[in-house]
Amino acid sequence: GAHAQLERDAAALAADVAALGAARAPLEAALREAESAARQLAGTLESARQAALERERTTHAADLELERAQGDLRALLRRVADELDGADPEALLREAEAAGDEAEPPADPASREREITRLKERLRRTGYVGEEAVADYEREAAHQTFLREQLADVDEAAAALRDLLADLHRSMRLRFDETFARVAAAFAENFAVLFGGGAAKLLLTGGDEPGRGDPGIDIVAQPPGKRLQSLALLSGGERALTAAALLFAILQVNPAPFCLLDEVDAALDEANIVRVRERLRALADQTQVVVVTHNRGTIEIADTLYGVSMGADGVSQVLSLRLGE
Repeated sequence: GAHAQLERDAAALAADVAALGAARAPLEAALREAESAARQLAGTLESARQAALERERTTHAADLELERAQGDLRALLRRVADELDGADPEALLREAEAAGDEAEPPADPASREREITRLKERLRRTGYVGEEAVADYEREAAHQTFLREQLADVDEAAAALRDLLADLHRSMRLRFDETFARVAAAFAENFAVLFGGGAAKLLLTGGDEPGRGDPGIDIVAQPPGKRLQSLALLSGGERALTAAALLFAILQVNPAPFCLLDEVDAALDEANIVRVRERLRALADQTQVVVVTHNRGTIEIADTLYGVSMGADGVSQVLSLRLGE
């Protein structure tokens, strides 16, 4: 009998546990829903608190802006009152200040914003200047002064360079004129020696007028027995001899370390070759002269000879010969 009673009690307890388990699931679901609702309420409460703080900051900023605008308006009214003719400035100022003090700022933030916008527009029409305008002007004025000083320095440097360039051009032209005069005199002398008479001149062409560039050089020659004429009208031998006279004149005025002449005597006759080689001998006292020639008369005055010949095998050979006194 006792055993059966225990079994019945155990079955009853199992049924109670099953009933409690079945009732627990809805309670847990309800608890989760309550927790979710609590979190949502907390988020809503925080958003409302932030919105209230933001509105409070906006209202405070609007109040400050309104007070500043009203202060600017009072200053403007004072200036207008001072400039009115035949009016009592003090009375007008007191009326404006009384009207401003009695006017209560709108409680609605939107109305305050409209009032601030209206006052700003009035200040803009009356020539309101921001607080940073003076600082901006001073900064820009200082920058402008700095740029003007830099520009003045550049203009001064440019003027100095132009003066230096003008002095350089004058010096170059002076040196050129001096050298040209010496070369012209030496050319006339060498021309008369090489031709055995006659006359020749070096002439400057152009370049005397400002902006026309450097002058050119023209040669006018008059060999013995002929009339004065341009270099282009001379024969080949006469042109070669005239060119040699000019070369000798340049080397005489401004000696060079060495001079290379390539068959300068190819178009000359025997009489002219004798005169040219005498000038070469005089030139060799101050300048080393290298002459490429096939003329025996010119070879006779050389100190050293170099000859190039080709043998039967077609290979070129160089022969050298140093001539003593």
